[in-house]
Amino acid sequence: MPPLHLSLAELSSLLDGESADSADLPELPAEAPAELLFTSGTTGQPKAAIQSFRSMMLTGEAFAGWLGLGADDRLFTCLPLAHINARFYSTMGALAAGATLVLEEKFSASAFWRWMAESAATEVNTIGAMLRILLQAPPSEADREHRLRLVYTSPALGESLHREFEQRFGVRLVAGYGMTESTFGFIQPVDLPLVSEARHLAAMGRPRRHPDPAWTTGWRLVDPATSGDAAPREVAPGETGEILLQGPTVFAGYFENAEATASVLRPDGWLRTGDLATRDADGFWTFVGRTKEMIRRRGENVAPLEVEETLLAHPAVREAAVAGAPAALGEEEVAAFVVLRDGAVADAAELAAWCAARLAKFKVPTEWRFLAALPRTATQRVAKGELVASLRSE
Repeated sequence: MPPLHLSLAELSSLLDGESADSADLPELPAEAPAELLFTSGTTGQPKAAIQSFRSMMLTGEAFAGWLGLGADDRLFTCLPLAHINARFYSTMGALAAGATLVLEEKFSASAFWRWMAESAATEVNTIGAMLRILLQAPPSEADREHRLRLVYTSPALGESLHREFEQRFGVRLVAGYGMTESTFGFIQPVDLPLVSEARHLAAMGRPRRHPDPAWTTGWRLVDPATSGDAAPREVAPGETGEILLQGPTVFAGYFENAEATASVLRPDGWLRTGDLATRDADGFWTFVGRTKEMIRRRGENVAPLEVEETLLAHPAVREAAVAGAPAALGEEEVAAFVVLRDGAVADAAELAAWCAARLAKFKVPTEWRFLAALPRTATQRVAKGELVASLRSE
């Protein structure tokens, strides 16, 4: 179908319901392309993912269902509207729930709780880095002077920080997992008591489903070496595997990039996410890392996330990112990029000893860089491609 071109005046008339020609507009099928959404590009060049009208509608309906949102809710987002989180979860979720959507241009830690109070927001979408920054601010009376009851975030913070955030700010924190390529992934249940081991706060949740069971979705955890095979090997509970997703919100492919599309979208419609996870007996899935970010050191695989979480537990560390540093024989060394808290003092020897006491020897970083800030994408994800490039240029 050829693209539909409208002038600003014609579009304005359509929105006002005044156009006499609106009946002549073509009816688009639900699977027709609605959005070109660019991936974050944390390790490579962003790609434009094609998402459909159906995906937009189903995601909005499902997001409202997952969080129990209704017409009295006020959803707040300060994430970029070019990103799938703000576009499909906040915007479409508000529309589906008949709720109010409050937009702010960009995140500000100093203004955040004032925004929550002034907007009377009841739900806000964030990413993990924002929450860590909010936790680093000194406690204040403003921490609980709001109507906020739900904070949706990705990725999961880990059990300790998750509970700390909820207790300090008086909210329920809900972690989830989704992608530009598929909005349905996993989400922590909202119907469990706040103080309950059954919440599995270190996990990214259970599989997401649409409230209407007629819309079926699928999740598989397979041996990464076989994820492209016609019959990939399923892994056992507790074993690390690659996540495969299937369903009506899986994207149609990357715009004008058949090679990249074929690398992730299997002929049978299953999406190879490139993300590694484990699954427990209770049906909770826990994120382990990305296949492209895994570090191969001395014949062993190192998940950057595990090392990053160990570093973040150190009282002097505000932010940390871990990546593979070029090494001889085609393998890598573990490189840590660290931002210290204001006024804190720690050197490479101290942090290496901290890691050595908590990690296997081959996981302890040998390359250390101390930075004033970590480079980030527009969606506040760490731009690891820049960090790796800086290592290669030395």
